[in-house]
Amino acid sequence: VKNLIYQIAQEKNQTIIAFGFLENNMPKLMCYISESLISESVNASKWTKEACQIIGGGGGGQAFFASGSGIEATKLELALNVFRDKIQGI
Repeated sequence: VKNLIYQIAQEKNQTIIAFGFLENNMPKLMCYISESLISESVNASKWTKEACQIIGGGGGGQAFFASGSGIEATKLELALNVFRDKIQGI
């Protein structure tokens, strides 16, 4: 999934990509933000940490790319709402 994210990002100038998926019944999240969009409030690591709390896990990384996982698969859609809300707030 990470390679797919980077491939999409290379084709677009200003991009925010958020993925949520299940792997072995564990919820996983990934977020990519183009360098030109990064700010104190637009930060993949911060967004991913917040979203991962909802699925009972943790995550992090860098301001432009972060990933994480949790244990509550039924809450994956709620976690993705964190990304949706953040993107809509830009």
